[in-house]
Amino acid sequence: RIRYQFMVTIPFNKNALEKNSIFICAYEEVFLNFGKNVAVNIFDQNRFYGALGYRFVKNGNVQLGYLNQFL
Repeated sequence: RIRYQFMVTIPFNKNALEKNSIFICAYEEVFLNFGKNVAVNIFDQNRFYGALGYRFVKNGNVQLGYLNQFL
């Protein structure tokens, strides 16, 4: 299986993602199967995520979002 994720995080109230930043986050993740065990379709699943978040310390944040998973 191969898995690829593209993610973007954009701060609203600051120029960079730092302490006390409000931000939006979105990602697209694609899973592809390969090899002789794949019968019909190499496409396995796709995930799309969008959220609003708050970074309260350098290494911690909270996010409230929506995840859509297609199997």
